Amino acid sequence: MDCFCLGVEEGGKLKGVTVAMIQHEGGPLRRFFTRRAIINGGPLLANDITSEALTLLLTGCAELLRRRAIYIEFRNFHDYTNHRHSFIQSGFQYIPHYDFRLSIDGNVTDRYHKRCLTRIRASRRTGLRIVDHPSTKQVYSFYRLLLHLYATKTRTPLFHWEFFESALHCPLLHYLVAVDRDDTVVGGILLCNLDGRASYAWFEASDTTRKKMKISVALYDAAIRRCQEQGAVLFDFMGAGSPDDGGYGVRDFKAQFGGDLVENGRYRRILHPVRYRLGAAAVKIIKNNIGSINHTKK
Repeated sequence: MDCFCLGVEEGGKLKGVTVAMIQHEGGPLRRFFTRRAIINGGPLLANDITSEALTLLLTGCAELLRRRAIYIEFRNFHDYTNHRHSFIQSGFQYIPHYDFRLSIDGNVTDRYHKRCLTRIRASRRTGLRIVDHPSTKQVYSFYRLLLHLYATKTRTPLFHWEFFESALHCPLLHYLVAVDRDDTVVGGILLCNLDGRASYAWFEASDTTRKKMKISVALYDAAIRRCQEQGAVLFDFMGAGSPDDGGYGVRDFKAQFGGDLVENGRYRRILHPVRYRLGAAAVKIIKNNIGSINHTKK
């Protein structure tokens, strides 16, 4: 993973910033066909940015990333409908994508569905505990659960352990882990917190052999409560599939917390069409062999 940052000024003042993670998998050949620039959250824009300045920012990204990525994808956390024309004019295609967002006001559990509250109570009866500020060893156990999830269900590459270890020392990132009566880690969640504003659920995984413990429900409930304690006004579940996915279990799971289903979508610009098509075919092969890709350095 590499990083890229670009800004645009108007009248001597910064009006827009975009930060991309340039990701790839494996060795030189696999890297050649999987390099992509992902902008999580979308661009950061001033309220008074002009369409000309935004277009300059977007086309500048494409020009400067052409040698480093096959395509660029903005994964929006906000509504950029008012700027859609600038994206389209800059060669980007809009792709519908859902998200769940929960407003933190009053007694947040009043918005939970009845089945969600039932599962939380059932989880507590099993002796499940949520640990705030877990140890490095506990976070590593959570990471192993994430590896299993990505190898068997998500079937996409996962960042190396060093990324998750460094997150322990980042003031914006925070771990919660779930442990059973024997203090064995059975789940965890990594949050990105903007104090007083919002909390984003970035990574979450649980022990799938402990279904009766309702681990994921307990983790999200604890994360939402912590978000409220920190004075945030929004909890973002970060992703709930696309309209044409034919039904999405994760979307149904997140819906039980009573949040709002929003479609902020994504914008994608393909910089190298031939390599993109070949890369898409390669990714299917990679997903079938993802167990050999997900590994860690101790």
